[in-house]
Amino acid sequence: MTPRRLYVAVGFLLLMAGIVFDFFYLAPKITNAFKGDASPYLNSFERYIHDLVRTYLLVLGLANILLSVFPERAQASGRLGWISCLMIGGGSVLLVLTAFWYAEAGPSFQWETRCTVLTIALISLLAGLGLEGYRKYFIK
Repeated sequence: MTPRRLYVAVGFLLLMAGIVFDFFYLAPKITNAFKGDASPYLNSFERYIHDLVRTYLLVLGLANILLSVFPERAQASGRLGWISCLMIGGGSVLLVLTAFWYAEAGPSFQWETRCTVLTIALISLLAGLGLEGYRKYFIK
């Protein structure tokens, strides 16, 4: 397996998870909310975070798939490719899992463990993207 194939695998996994989450979790929940008074659910923190999770899944899935399409340089280090791939894939998955954690626990008004985990996920994702850009465009 190469980093490109792992990008595609993680991307399709996130993309399919986003579609399944949308159709089999969010749609029935919204349908049930509209059977009665929908305003408590529509104004809830949980709904906003679940919409954000769906967006994260779809966008990060497409981003991972797009990263596999960019051309490779022959001289680019294979080791750097794996490091950036694992940072981006791991950061994507950790970001989505932390969003589910936020949806279950509710808003945080002080620094908590989940804030640290979310920060680690974002740093990993951004550092992986930076490393990937460096690897593909600056290594000759």
